[in-house]
Amino acid sequence: MLNLSLLQVIGICYLVVGIGLLINTKYYKKMLQDFSESRAVMFLSGFLSLIAGYFIIVSYNVWVLDWSIIVTIVGWGALIKGVILIILPKIMVKISRYFTHHKGWLIFEGVMATILGAIITYVAFFM
Repeated sequence: MLNLSLLQVIGICYLVVGIGLLINTKYYKKMLQDFSESRAVMFLSGFLSLIAGYFIIVSYNVWVLDWSIIVTIVGWGALIKGVILIILPKIMVKISRYFTHHKGWLIFEGVMATILGAIITYVAFFM
């Protein structure tokens, strides 16, 4: 039951963020610029990612070949992102700056997040 709830939240979040990136690309481009310029925001984001990843992994770290593996992958991804943001913030600044200079990447991410979010949401709620 827990993995289904986590899968539902992950699906909805990916779907909403993806649509947001597609509708407000300029806004999110500016947000990425601001993000990479604020050390406090980067640290806080890293800390929250670390905590979220940890709790997902502790509550559900199952490597099986079905849709529930998405929960595990997202948990590990959040944990790794948090570690990188806290320990190696300059790498994230470079990545963030790259995305700000290449508008096509934000659109690509928006499309991929929307598709992935729609699929995960459908699976989590209707299968």
